[in-house]
Amino acid sequence: MKHNIVESEWNVVIDEYAHCLTNGIGLDTNQGNSTAERVSSLFAEILRIFILESKVKDSWSPVKWHATSIGIATFAYSITQKHQYVLGVYNGEIYLNSTILDAKNIKNMPDEFWSVFLGLIEIGSFKFQDNAGLPDNLKSTFDLRGCRSNTYKLIRNFVLLEEHVPSSTVDLGAFEIIWDISDSVVDILAKGTEAMKRIHRLNYLLYRCEYQKRNSKKR
Repeated sequence: MKHNIVESEWNVVIDEYAHCLTNGIGLDTNQGNSTAERVSSLFAEILRIFILESKVKDSWSPVKWHATSIGIATFAYSITQKHQYVLGVYNGEIYLNSTILDAKNIKNMPDEFWSVFLGLIEIGSFKFQDNAGLPDNLKSTFDLRGCRSNTYKLIRNFVLLEEHVPSSTVDLGAFEIIWDISDSVVDILAKGTEAMKRIHRLNYLLYRCEYQKRNSKKR
C-alpha cells in the first residue's frame, strides 16, 4: 500500500472510525471488529511509510496492533535500540509516540539533541508527555503549574527527578506528535515522516550515550 492507496482509503476508514466513536461502538467488540481491522491495517501501513521514508538506519520487527474501545495502536519495534514506536488513534486524535530511551542520559546530551528536539516543536502539535510523577513534597516546594514550553518542562522534570528521585528518571516521559482526525492525510504523511526521523534520532543519541558508557566500563 503506497501513498496514493493510503490517501484514497483514508476518508472512508476515518469516517468508519468516527461513526463508531460517535455511536459508542467499541472497536474491541464484535460489532466494531471489522472497523478495527481496517483502521489498524491503514495505520500499520502509514507507520511503515514513516519508517521507510524517514530513512533511519535501523532494523524493525513486523508492525503489530492492539484495539481498545475508542482507539487503535500500531507498534513498530526497533531491533537496534530495543525500543518501541507507536502510531495510533485515540478518542479522535492521531498520535505518534515513543517513550524517552535511557532518559538518565539527557544531562549528557550534546547541542544536536536540543536542536533536533526544537525541530520537533516546529513540525506541529508536539509535546513532551511527562510520565514519572513528581513527589508531593516537590509540588509544595516548587512551582509546577502548567507551562507552555516543552523544553522547559522536560528540563525541569529531569532536573527535579535527578536531584530528588533519580530512580524515576527512567520513566521521565515520551516524545509525542498529535493530529486531529480531520487533518489532511497528505500533511500527516509528510510531517509524520519528519517526526519519526527526529524522534528516532533523539532516542538514538540517548541510546548511543548509554552504549558508549557501558563499553568504556568493560575496558
